Amino acid sequence: MNDRISYAEFGQTGADTLKALAAVSKSALDRGLDKAISELVKLRVSQINGCAFCIAYHLKVLRGLNFDQTKLDTVVAWREAALFNDAEQAALAWAEELTLMAGATPRDETKAALGVHFTPDQIIGLNITVASINAYNRLAVSMGFTPADVG
Repeated sequence: MNDRISYAEFGQTGADTLKALAAVSKSALDRGLDKAISELVKLRVSQINGCAFCIAYHLKVLRGLNFDQTKLDTVVAWREAALFNDAEQAALAWAEELTLMAGATPRDETKAALGVHFTPDQIIGLNITVASINAYNRLAVSMGFTPADVG
């Protein structure tokens, strides 16, 4: 038995779910969150969650935004890379803490760093971004979406 469901198949049977998740993701940008920051966060969360489909997808989007290739190559080790600006670092740290929180709340200093670079509305948008990509990752991993599904 093949338990893999392609993204195309899910798009037919789960179109309503994909539409709802897309609307949630869009609402983050509607709050003024920068598209490149949003996509960078989605890439990093997808790396943490081991979602090959979403990693491939968000790399493709970031390349389309002409995001710096050296940063893309090193985002998995962003703390050590010394390439990311303060706003990117704050967003990445926050995304990691929200994704890995399992019973612990994010650290106050991580949250405080956000306020230096983002408005309260943008922080809400960042939270929405992290929540939505975690949902996408869980769907994609559980159904077996692959980078080949990205197209």
